Amino acid sequence: MNNVPLPVCARCLGVYAGTFLALAYLCLYKQRPLSIHALLLTLLLMAVERQLEFLYPCRDWLYLRFVTGWSAGAVFILWLVPAAFCRDSP
Repeated sequence: MNNVPLPVCARCLGVYAGTFLALAYLCLYKQRPLSIHALLLTLLLMAVERQLEFLYPCRDWLYLRFVTGWSAGAVFILWLVPAAFCRDSP
């Protein structure tokens, strides 16, 4: 921003943004936990993006890094918080 580098990478910024937006969403709406498959899929996409970055090092991957980080952060929170704190009483 304004020719000053950010102190975090694009992927980390995406994780922070996804986490914040998912927490804001959970404050407004109740939601059941996402399946573990959704979390594993986003982590797999992040790993594939990382491997593509090694195969094609001269490309600019900032937007893809941000999107994969955002999705991983959001899905992790949408999986963890409802599963941990919003259990139904029997």
